[in-house]
Amino acid sequence: MYSEPNDEIRQLQEDVLEQRRWSKAYREGDGSVQRDAVLADTWESMAQLTEYFGTGRASPGTPIFKALVGLTEIKPVERRGIKSQAAMPSMDELQAKATAGDPEAQYALGWSLHQGRIIKKNDTEAVEWWIKAAGQGHARAQYRLADAYWSGEGVPEDKGMAVKWYTEAAGQGDPEAQDALSVVYMNGTTGQKNYSLSKAWENMAQLTSYLGASRSPAVEPVFGEVLRLVGKIQPKAKAVEAPAVAGERMGLHS
Repeated sequence: MYSEPNDEIRQLQEDVLEQRRWSKAYREGDGSVQRDAVLADTWESMAQLTEYFGTGRASPGTPIFKALVGLTEIKPVERRGIKSQAAMPSMDELQAKATAGDPEAQYALGWSLHQGRIIKKNDTEAVEWWIKAAGQGHARAQYRLADAYWSGEGVPEDKGMAVKWYTEAAGQGDPEAQDALSVVYMNGTTGQKNYSLSKAWENMAQLTSYLGASRSPAVEPVFGEVLRLVGKIQPKAKAVEAPAVAGERMGLHS
């Protein structure tokens, strides 16, 4: 029998409406805020994530539910420019740091070997360095390693390993990895077709792309928790169904 949502579920549903009100306000520039398409899309993405993970897919009291409730409390912040990167060290310095175990240097050396611009191209060696950096939790190395497994560049093609490393990188907030997972679950390339999960990763990528360059100290803890938990979500064979009410299915709004 269908049961009425409890107070926490009601609150989360109201928060979704509030997020969509923010989205509408920024899309239209209603006078209270300045028109901003990026912020409008960001708030819509947050609403869809809250709706997907909070309504029927996460029980009140669980970490993901609490994190999503916290996510609803985030207010828009001004976008800030991304800091310029430090000057690239020489290849000798990079090699020394990579050999010493520095994951950033290992990733950068792998990227240089993959590009083949300032050093002879060698995808096999590039992958070897990315494996080292990825094993130390370097998100971009995890993403590049996933790409290598997906396409078979420098390593035998292995879609399963690609999804593993895309998921690791996505869980750390890499938007390209999140986009890649969206495509994987949309197409069912690895036999794991799941439209709802695809849409959730697409929304997460949009949210990450915005907040990654503009998050405030108040946003950081809950955003990091949401990313960590989303990265651990396993695909379901089909979308979770709502309690039987006129045969309606709970899902994301496009």
